Amino acid sequence: MNQILYNTSKSSFKTKLLIILLITLIGIIVCLSTIFSLTNKDNEAILKNVFVSGVDVSEETKEEAKVLLENNVNKYTKREITLVLDRQEYRVSAEELGFSPENLEAVLDEAYNYGRSDNFLKNNYTILFSNFKNKEIPLNYILEEDKFSNYMNKIVALNESLVMDDTYVLSGDKLVITKGQDGAKIDMATLEEYIVTAIKNDISRVDIPIIESKSEKVDLDKIYAEISVEPQNATFISGEKFEVIPEKNGYDFDLENAKYVYSNHDGSGEIVIELKTVEPEIKVADLDAELFKDTISTFSTSYDQADTNRVQNLKTASERCNGKILYPGDEFSFHKTIGTRTVANGYAVGNSYAGGKVVTSVGGGICQISSTLYNIVLKADLEILERKPHGMIVAYAEPSLDATISEGSIDFRFKNTRKYPIKIFSEVKNGTVTMSILGLKDADEPTIELKSVVLETTPYTTIKQNDSTMKKGTQKVVQEPENGYVSEAYKIVKDANGNVVSETLITKDRYTPINEIIKVGTKVDRPVTPVTPVTPPVVTEPEVPVTPPVEEEPDRELPPGWDSPESPYA
Repeated sequence: MNQILYNTSKSSFKTKLLIILLITLIGIIVCLSTIFSLTNKDNEAILKNVFVSGVDVSEETKEEAKVLLENNVNKYTKREITLVLDRQEYRVSAEELGFSPENLEAVLDEAYNYGRSDNFLKNNYTILFSNFKNKEIPLNYILEEDKFSNYMNKIVALNESLVMDDTYVLSGDKLVITKGQDGAKIDMATLEEYIVTAIKNDISRVDIPIIESKSEKVDLDKIYAEISVEPQNATFISGEKFEVIPEKNGYDFDLENAKYVYSNHDGSGEIVIELKTVEPEIKVADLDAELFKDTISTFSTSYDQADTNRVQNLKTASERCNGKILYPGDEFSFHKTIGTRTVANGYAVGNSYAGGKVVTSVGGGICQISSTLYNIVLKADLEILERKPHGMIVAYAEPSLDATISEGSIDFRFKNTRKYPIKIFSEVKNGTVTMSILGLKDADEPTIELKSVVLETTPYTTIKQNDSTMKKGTQKVVQEPENGYVSEAYKIVKDANGNVVSETLITKDRYTPINEIIKVGTKVDRPVTPVTPVTPPVVTEPEVPVTPPVEEEPDRELPPGWDSPESPYA
């Protein structure tokens, strides 16, 4: 009895010892694996003995391995092969045929993830045994479909014995069917395999495999289903993203007659089938009434109808702005819209500002159009991209509510920041320039008013200039005066009930005075001294007509300042 108990106790001790040793071993393995994992966790290189189609990418980063493989691909693409068909040879490069790797990125991922994609025990096992065992990853090559097909189509076109399938195209209002022919057909799938193998193994010649085949006929029912469509009216999508959907014509043809003509057409050649075009009821041009039904803003300025050159310039610039459509996000340039200011382009010589005075130039006066446009753009709450004030005040716009332009240097530009397209209306008629922004108003759209405030006034100066072509005592105003100003413009936003929501400063500008210029006449008659006549002496001799000598009066200097307006000479 005692012996039995002793043996049982001894067996239990061995079992416990074995378990302790096993747990210790597992712990050691886990510790070593953890240490091994920590040692390799920052390693960004591919493991040892990893090959991609024979290219050693071991201990390379993913990017470095990609460069190696691409260099290897470039080696292949420079190779040339000769395709042979019916004793005809066609020399072509691998690059022309679109020879390229099919799965380069996937292969790089597989190479990089080798020893990284499993749990840390399996990864450690892979890392450990990568020192003794190669890992081979295949890289597949293909011919790019477009390049391969295009090249082979050229070969097919040069060989009359090859099968030609029926083809069809839409040409204007006609369906043109080209009937093919039966014959030999290139086995494209097999040929592609041959070419890829030849390029990889540097084989220089490939026989083009062919099979007997019949041409593929067109399916007129299928063509009719594709071509015969109902017309689509133009429309637009409103909302956050505006979009105009253009109209599309509908097409139709007599299917039964087409089948009859096709089946009774002998041999190859073209079959022409007339198409019936069905136009839609609503086109993009017809959407104007809906898209531009609301007047968003309007403004008018006046002009002198007697100044015919200026009127011509106003009308030319106005006509080129009229009808201009800007879709959401579109930008408007005044220069690009009205064109170059030349006589050949419809402009005349008119008054304008330059160098602090009134001068004449081709296109003078068109700033009235840009200023009128500036006001409606502000009132439509569009984004101003470029605007400059005149150097001096203008009669047709309030201070800080004008916009000057100068060809080649100053433009007036803005952007349509509304949800819908806008259209510019512009008219020059009966002494008034009228411009408007047309479009679609939101139901709760606020009203915008503009206010001009003069902060400072700089009086003009009167300048008198002597003019020797004008009679003394006369005067003539040759430049009308205008004071200079410092001014501000404000945008006032009002809700539907007329309540002011906000008042925002738009701009602050400074205008120099326009001086008054008066021409003063200085022209006078030159003073003349009378000459005393000389009595001839009496002679007793027979009278002979004698011409008495006349003494010429020498020129006399006039006193200084004789031509001054204050001179006493009349």
